[in-house]
Amino acid sequence: MQVKKVPTDHTANPHGLGGLGDAEQRSLIRLIFLATVITLGFFALLQLSQSNVVLATIEILATTLLLW
Repeated sequence: MQVKKVPTDHTANPHGLGGLGDAEQRSLIRLIFLATVITLGFFALLQLSQSNVVLATIEILATTLLLW
């Protein structure tokens, strides 16, 4: 005898998004970008403290691009 599985919210999602709605996905992406910006900014300061201006400039540009 086969048992019929009832689709839940998680299994019924065809895109495999784990049940996150659009607002939750946008919020999660914003948090990921914010963490990346903070990390890149910190590493840019570290590069500047070691007089590595070229790499610091690249990291500052990437930080600015992420904030835009």
